Amino acid sequence: MGSSTVLLNGNVSDGGSLEVGGTSKVYLTGAIGGTLAVNLGGISTTYVQGLPGTAIKGSVEGLAKVLFTAGTCSVQSPFQSILGSPFGE
Repeated sequence: MGSSTVLLNGNVSDGGSLEVGGTSKVYLTGAIGGTLAVNLGGISTTYVQGLPGTAIKGSVEGLAKVLFTAGTCSVQSPFQSILGSPFGE
């Protein structure tokens, strides 16, 4: 997985899936709709410029995080039970 930066700018109406690890940064900008399934690890950061109906689902490990502008995020973290949700819920 290593270290990388990825930028996807455009309209994605059907969601998709994303697997990120290492010290990567992923930026999904434009209009990301539908359901986005994520599996994140390491110290990665994923930024999603979502729509009101966007649903981000999946899991994170390590210090990975998801930042999003609109929609819902129900990503499960192993730290949730100890520290509460790392996503401000």
